[in-house]
Amino acid sequence: MTEADWDEDLNAHLKAPLLQTQKLLPFLTSFRAPSAVNPSKILFLTSRAAFRGSYGAVNYAAAKAGLIGLVKSLAAELGSVPVLVNAVNPGFMISGMTENLPEPVKDSQRKASALERFSNPEEVADFLTYLVSDRMTQVTGQVFHWDSRGMNF
Repeated sequence: MTEADWDEDLNAHLKAPLLQTQKLLPFLTSFRAPSAVNPSKILFLTSRAAFRGSYGAVNYAAAKAGLIGLVKSLAAELGSVPVLVNAVNPGFMISGMTENLPEPVKDSQRKASALERFSNPEEVADFLTYLVSDRMTQVTGQVFHWDSRGMNF
C-alpha cells in the first residue's frame, strides 16, 4: 500500500467526517438550548472492517475504527450542548460497491452475519431515520450493529 492509498481512505472516511462536523456544529448548536427535549444529532456510518479488519484494506479498516473513536469522543464533548453522536455498522449489503464481487466472497460475507443473510438497505435506512428522529432523545456515543457476530471492540 502506498502512502497515497493510506491518505485517501483516511481523508475520505475519517478526516472528512471530522471536518464536516466542525462546519455543521455552529448550525447544530445555534438553535438548541442545553435543556432541549429534542437534541441535534450526528450520525456516522462505520463498517464491520473496523471490528474485524479487512484483508487488503488496512487503510479502510483503520479509518472506520478511528471513526468509532471520533463518535465516542464527540459524544462526550457535545452531550451538554446537547448533540447526540452515534454510528451504525450497516453490515454487508449488495450495492454498487459490492455487486461485482466474486460469489465466494459474497457467500463468505453472508455466512459471517449472525443471521447468515445480507443486510437489507431499506431496513437499515428505516433505522437511520429513527436515530435522527425526534423520538431519539437520550442515546449517544453508541455504535449500532446490523451485523452482530463477533463485534467486540
